[in-house]
Amino acid sequence: MPVMKLQPACKDYLWGGKRLITDFHKEYQGEKLAETWELSCHPDGESVITNGTWGGKNLFRYIEEQGMEVLGKNCRRF
Repeated sequence: MPVMKLQPACKDYLWGGKRLITDFHKEYQGEKLAETWELSCHPDGESVITNGTWGGKNLFRYIEEQGMEVLGKNCRRF
């Protein structure tokens, strides 16, 4: 299976700043960045697949359509 690259969800809460952008090179166009959700299926910030056949689709949809097996055998408890 090829490596799937994800675009994280960026959050610009009140306590945000510039360090995630300057020190960790997060791509973001806003004024302040409080946190990034690197791997998320949460409706308030879903990760988006950036490469391959599923490029442009969100991670939740990929898992829903391909089945839970894509997550491997050790994730069931989560």
